[in-house]
Amino acid sequence: MVLTQSLMNHELTTLKNRHLKLSDYQDKIIVLNLFAPWCGPCIVNLKDLIQLRKELKSQRVQIIGLVWSQNVARVEDLRKFLRKQKVNFPVVWDEDDFEGSLVKAVDGKSVIPQTFVIDKSGRVRRYFQGYSPNNMPRLLREALDQIGSANVPAKPSTSPPDE
Repeated sequence: MVLTQSLMNHELTTLKNRHLKLSDYQDKIIVLNLFAPWCGPCIVNLKDLIQLRKELKSQRVQIIGLVWSQNVARVEDLRKFLRKQKVNFPVVWDEDDFEGSLVKAVDGKSVIPQTFVIDKSGRVRRYFQGYSPNNMPRLLREALDQIGSANVPAKPSTSPPDE
């Protein structure tokens, strides 16, 4: 499934007041993670993404976090959480339910965490709902390896919660 131009060009604002669009990263594979700081599985998933960012820093992968403003009482609490976790990638503060539009685009459910792996053409190549420490890190790396070396678009897939 290819994301619409309106989703790819939707202007987002990071917690550092930087403006970005998914289309800004057309030369990279995007790993977009929806999370909340009070969500236990999200925190474990974030640690994996922080490590992945360290490993892939020189490669053409952009990790972006996204937190829906409805999931956090105060933006300053989120900033404090991100500093404590040492998050090393941009995090978007979503005030206009961009998250909901993304989830709807892939016929997903309203759960967190969710991770979208988007190739350079804006195609969602993998889509994960929830998090399993036994499977998610491996499946995400496999997806990145596959997308990085394959030119043939794959159908998006949803991983089971636990395999």
